[in-house]
Amino acid sequence: MMRDSFLQWVKRELLPLEEREGLDADRGYPHEIVRRVRRQSAELGFYSHHMPTEVGGGGFSMLDSVILREAAGAS
Repeated sequence: MMRDSFLQWVKRELLPLEEREGLDADRGYPHEIVRRVRRQSAELGFYSHHMPTEVGGGGFSMLDSVILREAAGAS
């Protein structure tokens, strides 16, 4: 479920953003885009997923974190 939600967000938001803005990891990303993506991912509960909830993270298990990182490779 969590992986599916994340992949849907990647396909709906990140992939079109990469194409529209001509983004390339080798050239880096504009700060405004990074802030926007971080804000969106935080609202969805994906940002800092590996951090404990006590400090504002998602509190995901190691396995869940690995699953999200693997799914992030789609972008």
